Amino acid sequence: MSRRHKGGHGGGGGHAPLWMVSWADMATLLMCFFVLMVAFADFSKEKMHQPISSIQVALTRPWPFPAGGFVPPIIQAGYGRPGKGGEKLKEEEAKVQDRIRRAGLEHQLSARAEPDGLALVTLSSVLFPERRAELKPEAYGPLGKIAEIVNEYQNKVRVEGHTSSATPEASSPYPTNWELSGARASAVLRYLVERHQIDPKRMSYSGYGSQHPRAEETSPAGRALNDRIEIKLLMVEQGSEEEGILRIRHEEIPGDTEVGPSGK
Repeated sequence: MSRRHKGGHGGGGGHAPLWMVSWADMATLLMCFFVLMVAFADFSKEKMHQPISSIQVALTRPWPFPAGGFVPPIIQAGYGRPGKGGEKLKEEEAKVQDRIRRAGLEHQLSARAEPDGLALVTLSSVLFPERRAELKPEAYGPLGKIAEIVNEYQNKVRVEGHTSSATPEASSPYPTNWELSGARASAVLRYLVERHQIDPKRMSYSGYGSQHPRAEETSPAGRALNDRIEIKLLMVEQGSEEEGILRIRHEEIPGDTEVGPSGK
């Protein structure tokens, strides 16, 4: 009786089915294949972020694209800080973008969350003649909406001038793109302060020339996207209790607040 059960299914001496040998070989080869794929893949943060940013900008951000409809790949894109501040900034971005859309300015102005604040972006061609720094009459509408939005916050404001890498003409009053971008940023700042009474203590401007491109300049559309003005509502300074929060000028009064006849 004991010999009949020796080597049976109940013992440990049985052999595996033949199909499992082929299956194990295939699994081993697949594992080696994927290990090689990972070993040779390039997972640099910049290259992974570039296509994702391009899709996000193309599908969710109504940039003031130049005529032609071509959307060049975005090189740099920031979407706010992580955590509570970043989430709040994204909410404000959506609110401001909706206001821009309802005003019919979505092809001239765009709101975008950045690591240092909320940027209101418009192309230089909307505000200025080519290679000049004098505001066009057509600029007053977008700048009026920008002033309206800026006045609803208490944050510091920085006007940034950016250009493409095109070389200024010899007859230009601006010998380099640094001077051109700075002059344009200064013109926007003065207009916002003088015509819309934005507190000058909040304001500053910078000229970055062509040093911070957002698109590849392989086409006229790419150069047009880099030639821009950004008005930034800057985040609360680092280290403060409300770091990363945009401060709304008129806060809502709590519902349980009671005001007596004397105002106390």
